[in-house]
Amino acid sequence: DGLLCDDNIIDVIKTLEIFMPGPHLEISGIVVGIAKTFSAILIEQFIAAPIVFSLWEIPAATLLNGASITEIPVEQKKKLGSLLVANAKVWTIANIFIYNAPIQYRSGLSNLIDLLWQSIVSDFSADCGSGTVLEKEEIFDQALSVEMRNEPDYEPSSSLPLLSKEKITEKVLR
Repeated sequence: DGLLCDDNIIDVIKTLEIFMPGPHLEISGIVVGIAKTFSAILIEQFIAAPIVFSLWEIPAATLLNGASITEIPVEQKKKLGSLLVANAKVWTIANIFIYNAPIQYRSGLSNLIDLLWQSIVSDFSADCGSGTVLEKEEIFDQALSVEMRNEPDYEPSSSLPLLSKEKITEKVLR
């Protein structure tokens, strides 16, 4: 039927019991249920989530924020690890409840958790492709030159900034 059907789970448990010392558990519905839940969470965390995040979430957010295609690998390296950690924090516990809830309640439970999850993902998405380091340095240099010209002690021949970095950063961020 499928990868996580009861027969496959029971076969895996029996195979693992060969390598486990001590008394063996009687394979019951509870053991199969725990094994199915654990397997589904592992598949979601280590196979599905990295694929979805690296092939859809991060590239789409990067492009929608105006970045070029060449910036996608940079954004993936910066964001994938922290997004996977956030995913594990939210969805591991949630999936324990969702996978073991009666079928008629699973969709509703999943949607409730997804409301929280989408707010987390939107925060990550807002930062994707939000400007390259070069663009930020150009903005900083422009602000520095404007501030220097506005200072009464400014001399065009002087290349040293007259304001402290903290003061310039504060004005740039305003």
